[in-house]
Amino acid sequence: MERTSQILSKGIKINQERLAFYEIYTIHSFCFFLCLSCSHCPVQEVDTVSYRGWENCLKLSNRVVSVIVNPTYGGQILYFGLESRGDNILWSDSVINGWTVENYIRTRRSPDAGRFDIGNERKTENIHDSIWAGPYQTFIEEDKLRLVSHPSQAMGIQVERIYFLEEKQPVLHIKQRMSNISNGEVEYCFWTRTLLPAGGIYYCEAIPSSQYPLGFSEISLSADTLIPSYHSQERIHVENHYFTAFPGGDEQKKYGINTTNGMYFYQFSDYLYIKQNKYVPQGKYDNNLQVCFPNMIYFNDEFLEMEPNSPMVKLKPGEAYEYEEIWTLREVNSITDNTY
Repeated sequence: MERTSQILSKGIKINQERLAFYEIYTIHSFCFFLCLSCSHCPVQEVDTVSYRGWENCLKLSNRVVSVIVNPTYGGQILYFGLESRGDNILWSDSVINGWTVENYIRTRRSPDAGRFDIGNERKTENIHDSIWAGPYQTFIEEDKLRLVSHPSQAMGIQVERIYFLEEKQPVLHIKQRMSNISNGEVEYCFWTRTLLPAGGIYYCEAIPSSQYPLGFSEISLSADTLIPSYHSQERIHVENHYFTAFPGGDEQKKYGINTTNGMYFYQFSDYLYIKQNKYVPQGKYDNNLQVCFPNMIYFNDEFLEMEPNSPMVKLKPGEAYEYEEIWTLREVNSITDNTY
């Protein structure tokens, strides 16, 4: 009980200290997101590199930030780091180094770091192998890197993913396109599942609604049901419509959060990692069995999984749907007291 009280008191203190900063940053970033959506001037270098046992990885750099993309294993982002520091903000699993989709099919051990999935989970978990962990065709174009999956007959779709960096900014755009290649209607969502090391502070908006009065809820890991939640519980604190989590500890936890501004923050040491996407007010967000949040997180003692998702979209044969995420990495004042 004393340990829980210490965590919560730290959470309240952090909320109070950071609330003004995050509100200002959210407004600034939202305007920045709108500007980037209208126009951009990407300038980047693309090199072929070997990384973690995978040959033919692709490194994008704009001299401020670098990204390494792995077309062999699901088109995942293996590395995202500032050029001046050389640290990777993403969490990696050394067991899967050099793996291919055959290893995944045999073991069901998933890609790591910056991975991309299609949901919802119960609908796709047994048919998504080629999209989730399979090889992608690679196209290096003038101002971007484009990856294209093999057509998935099991899912009836093909996925295209475009990566590009902003000029002189630590900002990465990831644009995804899902096309219906089948003869019937399909319904899916984009579900990005980014892993970062535990031990930091996760922060996002949590807006109360009639369905979710607290703006969030814990989700059972054994069944797609909600667990009664409170504003303050171990490693979680909610105040002024902001949700704070402290990933780590002995237990695995999963939360759905009603985040409506499309902004998600994680501070680890002296890095601030930010995800942005577009929230669709009338969108059908269906994570599983009517557990309906536009944003989810999962954490254990090793990593945090940031899981914003797009609405579920129905596509007729030949139709396509696009979804964009923006990642930013910045240096900030280091966390000095986050030992729980």
